[in-house]
Amino acid sequence: MKTRYKIIFSFLMVTLSSIVNATSIYLQVRDVMTNISIDANVEVNKRKYHLNAFEPFQANLPNGTYSISITADGYKPMQTDVTVGNNAPSEYKFMLEPQPSQNRQVKRQAMIAKDAVNVPVSNFYGYVTDSFGKPLAGVNVQAVESVISTSTDARGYFSFDVPIPSDIENPTQTLTWSLPNHKTLRRSNVLLIDEAQGYKIELLDGKGQIDILENEKLLKNETPSIGQVTVSKQSALEVTTSSHEIKFSKNARPFITVPTVIGVGFDCTKRNCKRSEYFPFETYVALGLSEEWMVNWDKNALKAGAIAYRSYAASFTVKPIKGLPKDSTKIDSVKVYYDICNSTYCQVFTGKKIPTKSVTEAVQETAGFMLTSDKETPSLSEYASITNGLPYPKDQTYYTENKYCKDHYQEQYNLWKTDKSKDKPKTFVPKRSDGKSCVKITTADKTATGCGDGFSGEPDYLKNVMSGGWWCLADFVQSGKFHFGHGRGMSQWGSQWWSKEGKDWSWILWHYYQEKRTPPAKKASKTDPTPYQEISSPVDTSKNAPTADKETASTGDTINLSWKVNNTSAIYNSSSNSDSMLKNLLFKATLESGSTSITLTNSNSLSLSLSKGLKELTNSFTIPSNVQSGTYTIKLQIWLDANKNNKVDEGDTNTDLLLGENKKLSIKVESKSIGIGFTKIANNGAELPDSAVLGTKPKDWACTKDNKTGLIWEVKTTDGGLRDQNKTYTWYNGDPTTNGYDLHCAKYPDDCKLRTNSYGTVYSPLYKPEEFIGYENNGQNTEAYTKAVNATGLCGSSNWRLPTNEELKSLVYCSDGKTTTPAKEESGSIECTGSSAYPAINTTYFDYYDDSYYWSSSPNARNSGRVWAVSFDYGFGYSLNSFDIMYDYNLVRLVH
Repeated sequence: MKTRYKIIFSFLMVTLSSIVNATSIYLQVRDVMTNISIDANVEVNKRKYHLNAFEPFQANLPNGTYSISITADGYKPMQTDVTVGNNAPSEYKFMLEPQPSQNRQVKRQAMIAKDAVNVPVSNFYGYVTDSFGKPLAGVNVQAVESVISTSTDARGYFSFDVPIPSDIENPTQTLTWSLPNHKTLRRSNVLLIDEAQGYKIELLDGKGQIDILENEKLLKNETPSIGQVTVSKQSALEVTTSSHEIKFSKNARPFITVPTVIGVGFDCTKRNCKRSEYFPFETYVALGLSEEWMVNWDKNALKAGAIAYRSYAASFTVKPIKGLPKDSTKIDSVKVYYDICNSTYCQVFTGKKIPTKSVTEAVQETAGFMLTSDKETPSLSEYASITNGLPYPKDQTYYTENKYCKDHYQEQYNLWKTDKSKDKPKTFVPKRSDGKSCVKITTADKTATGCGDGFSGEPDYLKNVMSGGWWCLADFVQSGKFHFGHGRGMSQWGSQWWSKEGKDWSWILWHYYQEKRTPPAKKASKTDPTPYQEISSPVDTSKNAPTADKETASTGDTINLSWKVNNTSAIYNSSSNSDSMLKNLLFKATLESGSTSITLTNSNSLSLSLSKGLKELTNSFTIPSNVQSGTYTIKLQIWLDANKNNKVDEGDTNTDLLLGENKKLSIKVESKSIGIGFTKIANNGAELPDSAVLGTKPKDWACTKDNKTGLIWEVKTTDGGLRDQNKTYTWYNGDPTTNGYDLHCAKYPDDCKLRTNSYGTVYSPLYKPEEFIGYENNGQNTEAYTKAVNATGLCGSSNWRLPTNEELKSLVYCSDGKTTTPAKEESGSIECTGSSAYPAINTTYFDYYDDSYYWSSSPNARNSGRVWAVSFDYGFGYSLNSFDIMYDYNLVRLVH
């Protein structure tokens, strides 16, 4: 193929032949999401050049390091340094990320097959180009086993659906791309999943076929171990028990700046690479995670994988490959040619798979979070497929995996074997593609690490190099699985199995990289060589102190707290629907004075979001009525809500991450006098005299404020409308974090955990979240009623909610002041002994309806499926009982 090149003459304006130590290199700019070459402007040491799409740009430059800026219409700019030298790569590609408005819309969820009824399909889409990034039209794209095919259009784009078999676990497909005068590309082991999967295909000139095997190492470890191995989890379970809970440091995560660009060496022999490609760093993480983790794994497994993959790559941007290695262990430290190679000597990466929705979300929600050993730099966060210490069976012979033999793989675990049983051939020696035999190895060469079944680790790894080894970690989820890969760091399959156990991604990372380990039994050592690593934060909170909109406030007042922080991570953006924000951030504010510590009520329960750069976060807080007058220090914290339950979880079971804390803000609080009695409130929120009457006009009475507590209560009507006093509802709450499930599990944890018998059989928990939701009742329920009242803006508020049982009890009105109080949260009553105590609620400020019960929001933790309700009964201050949430009907009185 004839190609036209443009020449940049040297900065000395002389020809290449007269330049001492000059090198000829080729530059090209491509769309990172399609691999299509694009027009771009390049600035090299303040000299500007224009690159045309599909035309490799030849530059003759004196050897040295150059600062390069790349811009293109509709794309995010890139800035990086490039080193030119005699031993440096000769080709440089710069992969630009489209601006959000330019990103292409693609299918994000599998559709239903057009010719079948209720048959789910896996959507495949992508772009095909030649080696210069020019779109190829008319390429035949085929799903081989399903005999489904399509062709690329003028943009090189293709899209088609493949039905997903329902009777096969992790079904796969073989995809091929073919065009005359080009080498056919064949990808096998491609998963069929209910998400769209994209590919950037580059077809090379010539004849023949290029084979790529996806998920090669991961799929082969999904099934139970080879042979009839008896699996017992008991030994590991004795260590990894229910008390095996996370114990994060109470300090904030160490801040580490996130790289913006990473240079990747391609066409590598060991660490010697012929060309370099430069990627936006977070895009590199998303592309790589698509290859190193299975894209259909649970979200917490993918998030844990994203952080490990990101940290490993970032460690090379701090300590990059320098020059070209003279051998496999020593590195020339003259110049930086690329940060990382894409071979197994660094981190496997092709960049040819477009991230799925699940991968994209995992990378976005963990953007910039890495692992660190020294609190200053990203750590080399190693990971492997299976890190369990189970030995291989001794009755089988194995053959090594290498670039010749691996394509002939047929058995599990990517190892050739000879089965000596009578019903199978005694000998089978695979041949390499060059006709030579694969290398035979003994069982001793494939023994486990010495940690044992149900334990992860590799204690004796490279004793005097790098980490020095990983001691043994109880890891029962891997029990019965053969060790595959090295035993260092996190097990990729382990991240999936722990996610299935209900663990958050932060817990999984803590487990593999921070939990204390023990030495192997045979080689106990006094020195632990394990490189323990903790999660870092991309958010710098140290440069600015928080601010408040008030220096003095009264109890019950709302104050706005703001904090300007710097997010150093560029959020990977895969589509125009994504807003490129680090989400799920929460403020927590506490008033402190001496030994006094009072948590402020967050007036806005929504989580915060943070884009890249120096940004200000603001949240509103209400000062509780029980705060005494005085000057307080405000301790303001920023948390990442890792489990996304919209609250800060602290304590030994905490999996949320504290990103920053500041105590440099103070405020003077003036305590209001505690009010006496009640105040009527109008529909518009104004205070009214006691003579006001119920009505629907803005200044009519509609609510009542309790001056003792500051709570404002709904007053029922008698007009047959939405808030009529005779209407009853079933109890319903669709949020498992507040509907009683978490409360029940906290008091009775064994009810909510997977159960395992002595044979290792796993059973479902006794209770599931859906059993605590209640009865939806076609919209005639407490949740629907609350939403309806909030929509009306009753008394100027849209924050109405169900009260707790304690809040309902605060309305008890015994005119003689004589009561008998039962134990907290026990069914029973407070008795008003005087005759004037009928009914036991102040009817000047509240309606009253016989002896019916009012629903509270408080579940009965001792009796699953029941919620407390309060009645202001005849002769009693209140009567407390719990009712079945599935079918019982009660009244509702909202509060805010």
